[in-house]
Amino acid sequence: MMSRDTRLYVRFDVAFMRNFKWFQVERYLTDVLPDVLPDVLPDVLQDVVLDVVREAREAWIESICYAHESRTDGLFPVDVIKRLARVRREEAITALFEVGLWINHPGGMAEIHDFLEHQPSAADLEKASQRGKKAVAARWKNTERNTSSNTNRITASNTNRNTRREEKRREYKPSVVSLDDADTTPDPSTHTTPPPTKRKPCPLPADWNPTPDHATLADRQGVSCFLEAEKFRDWAQAAGKRYVDWDAAFSRWLRQAWPTGDTPPGLASVADINAAANARRDAERRAEREARDRERARIEQSRREHPTAMADAFAALPDTSPIRQHIAAKSRQKAK
Repeated sequence: MMSRDTRLYVRFDVAFMRNFKWFQVERYLTDVLPDVLPDVLPDVLQDVVLDVVREAREAWIESICYAHESRTDGLFPVDVIKRLARVRREEAITALFEVGLWINHPGGMAEIHDFLEHQPSAADLEKASQRGKKAVAARWKNTERNTSSNTNRITASNTNRNTRREEKRREYKPSVVSLDDADTTPDPSTHTTPPPTKRKPCPLPADWNPTPDHATLADRQGVSCFLEAEKFRDWAQAAGKRYVDWDAAFSRWLRQAWPTGDTPPGLASVADINAAANARRDAERRAEREARDRERARIEQSRREHPTAMADAFAALPDTSPIRQHIAAKSRQKAK
């Protein structure tokens, strides 16, 4: 939440810069400054007039802010305003008095014309300040009242809760039974068996061996229990298997085993797979060999039908052809 803005503000009309009073100030300075500055050229003099008008405007604004902050209802010391606004030419102050923006008072004081018509008076500011203080005091009072009420309510609630607990404690009267009269025989119906300890998976023990039940299951499956146990050990160690019950795991292994030499339903044997691969490879080689034979036969037939085709083609080549030059170079090498 943002804090309340406690700064003071003054009121200005949106047409403040276009007020006819500033045109009067400019006209007055245009008439006065040529006599004060006779050696200044007219073009330069116009710039000086605008600068002095700006100083007069800043001095007037500073006087309003000073009077509002000091709560003087429009009164202010002229020398202080001149220093605050950094007025360099006395003509700016004189122009404000001449057009009626300031009213001269004895003792170096001045008054802003119609100050109380546009700005709040010191009495109004004091009333607003008192209203703000009262509102803050009332808000704090309400806060303290609410805090006290909440504290009392919480305290009362805790007291009532503690009282109810104390009453229940007093009302509770445990029955006292003599050990001689009490039946110390445990009731079987109330006896509870502790829950079994959950076993954790572990690697295959080094001393694990198949049981007689495993041998019976292996005979029923038509496999060797000893051979399957060796394969089971190798598989468990290679894969890093961990089981809670290794006997049950081996029983499952035996149920999934197939007799030696038999092929599981729906699967081809290794011999059949190898035979099919060899037959496919032989067929591919035979097809390649037949294709080469056909190409050779075609070339031989073409040579028989056109015995001079190669010689005619070579004779038709120009002397500058790369093939003829290559053959000539080979012939020269053989001659040497």
